[in-house]
Amino acid sequence: MSFGPCWASNPTRFNKAELLAQPRDAGVFLIDLCEEPILDKCELRGCLDGLLERVRALNPQHIILIKATVYDAAMWPLRQAGLPVVDEFIPFPGSGQQRRFEYGMGQALKQIGWKQRS
Repeated sequence: MSFGPCWASNPTRFNKAELLAQPRDAGVFLIDLCEEPILDKCELRGCLDGLLERVRALNPQHIILIKATVYDAAMWPLRQAGLPVVDEFIPFPGSGQQRRFEYGMGQALKQIGWKQRS
């Protein structure tokens, strides 16, 4: 599976909707581990049952986790539940982590066979 030229372009606030529509239209969904904002990363584990239920309802072919605390909390429970989670550590793309995010996401997408169109 591959994304069109918009995915390869530089994101701006003006093309954000178009950029986000492409993966959604290809069956890619961004969901939060917890449905409500939390302040303490220890609370993430309390959201796992809800996450498992929401993920199963989407019936994904692949799951990519973004953010260190999300990976730490959800990777093994998702795997133990038999869900197709990609084992790639991807930091949240903020606070100077953009390049590491791009690299990690690229590696995860390669693992699932996605290609970027030029």
